Amino acid sequence: MSLRSQAKAIVGLLDSLNIRQCHVVGHDHGGAVAQLLAAEHAGRVDRLILANAEAYDNWPSNEERPFAKLTQVPFLGELALWLWSRKACLRWTLAQAHAVYDRGVLSDELVDGYMLANLSDRERRKKLGRFIAMQFEPSNNRVTLALLPGLRQFDHPTLLIWAQEDPHFGPQWGERLYQDIPGAKRIELLPATGHLLMEERPDQFATLVLKFLRETFERK
Repeated sequence: MSLRSQAKAIVGLLDSLNIRQCHVVGHDHGGAVAQLLAAEHAGRVDRLILANAEAYDNWPSNEERPFAKLTQVPFLGELALWLWSRKACLRWTLAQAHAVYDRGVLSDELVDGYMLANLSDRERRKKLGRFIAMQFEPSNNRVTLALLPGLRQFDHPTLLIWAQEDPHFGPQWGERLYQDIPGAKRIELLPATGHLLMEERPDQFATLVLKFLRETFERK
């Protein structure tokens, strides 16, 4: 579950599929994995797109630490994860965590999807608990600092798409990445948008990604 293990798995998948290069889009924890790929496997990354990603030393964020630490308390952690497998409780938690700016985005379909993938049975809840525990491992959450020398050498076209109303990984972190990545072409800020920007602004997000890919290939 570590960042390096996930990056290794992606490289292994590319090898298995005989894909030399790919475009990488990363959000949140996936954004940290994407940075690791760009920093240490730059030859495999053609275009890079980052969105409200874990970076530097700002994760788990101060806002999410109480939720994350609760899951690690004996008995209470199991109870919290079980409660989050109830739709009403998970919707309330996502709202309290400012996952979205417009709470109307937290539809039954969206909440059911998160529950099914992560909380729908005891094994999934235990796996989620182990994943959250990894967030507090210095050998893992300091990787996004350790990779900076490589990231500062990454000159492939890069786009940053950032939700402005994300209390966890706000625009200041996107601006910092924009300054640190030589290939960064621009940063697109989405107003009135929370952390789950691809859920809250799906059409706008997809349009920005496609426009960026078209523009950068036309300039080749």
